[in-house]
Amino acid sequence: MPPRKDKSAAASSQSPPFSVDKSLLDSLMVTLSSLLSSLSDDEEDEDQILEPPKDERDINGILNALLKVIQQYGAELKTLQNQVKNTNTSVLEKRIRVQDDELDENRQRSLKGNLIISSLSYTNQPKPCLIKNDDQLKEEDLSLTNHIISIVKEKYDVILPPEDIQACHRLPTKLKNGQSANMAVVLRVWNRKEGSAWSQICDKIKSGVNIELNVYLNFQLTRQRSSLLHAVRQLKKEKKVSKFYVDENAKIQIKVKENDRKLTLTYFSKPRSNEPPRTYSIPELRKLVE
Repeated sequence: MPPRKDKSAAASSQSPPFSVDKSLLDSLMVTLSSLLSSLSDDEEDEDQILEPPKDERDINGILNALLKVIQQYGAELKTLQNQVKNTNTSVLEKRIRVQDDELDENRQRSLKGNLIISSLSYTNQPKPCLIKNDDQLKEEDLSLTNHIISIVKEKYDVILPPEDIQACHRLPTKLKNGQSANMAVVLRVWNRKEGSAWSQICDKIKSGVNIELNVYLNFQLTRQRSSLLHAVRQLKKEKKVSKFYVDENAKIQIKVKENDRKLTLTYFSKPRSNEPPRTYSIPELRKLVE
């Protein structure tokens, strides 16, 4: 019995060979050559020509030409994406930096007139905490505001009128190692006219008078500026900064060496520069003095 013929094989042998229209193939190769040349940075390769397959039935040759161009475009696209990503990141980081510094400046302006009054007591030191707790004030029939007024008078010999005070309240505090008491109060003074008690207190704070009394008055700072000032104090301990200054506008300045000019660290503009004002970050500060 003769073997049965495979019908699919027979059908395949009878189908016409694969072929592409010659004019369509030529047009495709011209287009691909143009695309390939546009990707080249080399002048000698600007007029690259992709030769069409000699046999219009050579589907592999056509696919190879397509694949070459697609691979080139893929590589170029990836390069462009990386460039755009890096550019956008740089621009975005700069924009965020500007907005952060501006936001910090606005926050600091809202804190103008605020003083943090604190007193610490350590178990290994004889100095007691001078800010009384609520039970002590109640026992003495004394308000917190009047208590703070008396502390300011004792510290700086300045009489702060009650009508100059907008707010006075305690701040939450945490005891650290060795501390037996830690009290802090925020005092907000609205009358900051020239010659007022506020201006006298500011002068006394900047002069550093009566430092032996265990109570401290500091201008309230934003978190960013507070961290920056802490870093400045640390650099002072490390003897990398000679002096530092803080005023009622929370402008922080330093002298790296005794005879150096003051360097402003907060929201300053560089001379003859179109860049927006900026505040030093802690890494930038360390780089400045090291």
